[in-house]
Amino acid sequence: MSQINLNFRTACAEYIALSSFFHQVPAPVVRNTNNILPTSQKYVLPFSKERGLTEILAFMAKTKDGREYIPAVCVRESQSGTALDIILAINKTTYTDGDDILQNLKASFEQVFQILNKSDYG
Repeated sequence: MSQINLNFRTACAEYIALSSFFHQVPAPVVRNTNNILPTSQKYVLPFSKERGLTEILAFMAKTKDGREYIPAVCVRESQSGTALDIILAINKTTYTDGDDILQNLKASFEQVFQILNKSDYG
């Protein structure tokens, strides 16, 4: 088995294990079509990688079932290309509704990113 294939399988296993920070029962990924608009800004991260990361993070953020709880995730590359901003949102009835859920998601994502930051697969 090649080293690349082994690293890929190991990375996949780690991602699955990391998802346990968020929930035990996975939900299927929903694909959205994309319309790529021309842009003058140069990005370090290819759009396909950014989209894939966004899909993974949205999947991980889905910790509850029901139409009243639908998380949204946005990934935005910094202008310098050295950082990514992850923006989380959920639908709310009132201004403070769901704040505890957002704080829990934020803390869970921070744990995941700390682990990935120390990973050999960087």
